[in-house]
Amino acid sequence: WDVLTEFRQVMASKMEAKRSKQASKWMWNQLTEELLLLAKKKAAAEAKRLAPDLAHGYISPRSAAHHLMDAIFKYTK
Repeated sequence: WDVLTEFRQVMASKMEAKRSKQASKWMWNQLTEELLLLAKKKAAAEAKRLAPDLAHGYISPRSAAHHLMDAIFKYTK
C-alpha cells in the first residue's frame, strides 16, 4: 500500500508540474495572439500606406516593420 501511495504522490507532483508548464505556455501564446491582433488593428492604415513601397522594393521589410512599430507605439501613448 505504501508503494502505491508513493507512486500516486509522485505522479500527482509530475502532473502538477506539467500543468504549470502548460499554463505558462498558454499564457505566452495568448499574449502573442493578443499583441498581434492589436498591432494589426492599430497599424492597419500605416501598413496600407507602406504596401506599395514594400511591393516595389523601395522600402525593406525591416524598415517597414519599424514604421509599423512606430505607428503602434505612437497610437498607444
